[in-house]
Amino acid sequence: MDGWTFHILDPFENNELQNFQEEYLENYNKSYNIFIESLCIPDPEDLLFKDPKDEECSFLYYISCKDDDDIINKKEYEYKFKKSVFFQYRYNDIKYKLDEYYSKYNIKVKKITKQGSDYFIELNR
Repeated sequence: MDGWTFHILDPFENNELQNFQEEYLENYNKSYNIFIESLCIPDPEDLLFKDPKDEECSFLYYISCKDDDDIINKKEYEYKFKKSVFFQYRYNDIKYKLDEYYSKYNIKVKKITKQGSDYFIELNR
């Protein structure tokens, strides 16, 4: 059959577009939370043991964003969320959440830098 097919959507019905948007947002938030959790090192004071002779102790946390390493949700959802995109568009929120987490351990997030496709988080004590 040639020609146009018209679909009339009732705005009061729960349609597929709305379901897709809700599923997308749910998976976006889930992937973002997984990403933030991956940046929070459990027991970070073990990595940043400060010698009394030293003025400061630092640790450089390397995050690879090359090819498949950039993808957070490799299997769960058809649309892939990337670490590099979160770093690019949610930098301030990431920095805030990391500051909040590491401050519990008396550790400061000095800076987050990008080098090529990789990111480095410098932690200081």
